[in-house]
Amino acid sequence: MWLYLAIISGALGSRIIPLAWRYRLATVIADLLWLIWTSKRRTCIDNMAVVLGGSPGDPEVRKTARRAFHQFGKGVVDFLGFANIDPNDPLLRNMPMEGWEHVEAGLARGRGVLLATGHYGSTDMGGLALVSKTKGFAAVADTFKPSYVDRLIRKTRESKGFRLIPATNVREILRALHANELVVVLFDRPLPLDQGVPVSFFGRETAFPAGTAVMAVKTGATVVPGYIVRNADNSFTGRTFPPATSNLTGDKSWDVRAITQNMADSLEAMIRARPDQWYMFRHMWPDAVPAGNRSSMREASIEAR
Repeated sequence: MWLYLAIISGALGSRIIPLAWRYRLATVIADLLWLIWTSKRRTCIDNMAVVLGGSPGDPEVRKTARRAFHQFGKGVVDFLGFANIDPNDPLLRNMPMEGWEHVEAGLARGRGVLLATGHYGSTDMGGLALVSKTKGFAAVADTFKPSYVDRLIRKTRESKGFRLIPATNVREILRALHANELVVVLFDRPLPLDQGVPVSFFGRETAFPAGTAVMAVKTGATVVPGYIVRNADNSFTGRTFPPATSNLTGDKSWDVRAITQNMADSLEAMIRARPDQWYMFRHMWPDAVPAGNRSSMREASIEAR
């Protein structure tokens, strides 16, 4: 019930409170969460220590992690105000989108495009920007409980011109790709090494879900990593990378690992440029031991670019 009320209240508040004020309020609330949400604070600091090559006690590590909390808070503002944002707003319609030609080229192949992104920048504003650049797309999303909350979220998003596909509905995702649609997926959920695809990420070993790469190998879809960056003035810039599915070998196991590594490399590049944009509150690495010799996978990653 609380989530339902928060969404309704946020939508109402977005009509009467200027966006700049809502972002300022979100920063204040994020600072409060920084103080009381101790487990997530520690996780965020630990992740940022790896990203910045420091220790959890370093002032710069802690300052960047705190800014990531601010980024998360602003993302919540975007989420709650989603119903009242016009996709035709010049902020979205005129959003610079570096590398968009990779998406267009993928769709021209006729086998669908998986636009792979992470917990970075503003995924909600990115979705609205895609509405203004496409004839419609699908986004893979987790379902919410209770069901009436899920219906509210689904109705709000689909009213903007795209549809949600439950992450558990693999058949519907495959159907969309066979219809040559653009499908947005989040890929940066860390998994135990024996449950996901091992990748080298900031020089250490972790694992990401296999789903995106497996679907690409199965259908021939193009995987294009893409992200939305929030600028200092709260405008946005998009960036898409060359396909992660270039130069595949036909060896399904190898190709799944190469695609996943390429996606990890793209996210690493974005985080290195703007680490405070990455809001990850799960432990990204299972331990603090640097990854072993993964030069062969790195070579595959470089070739696929």
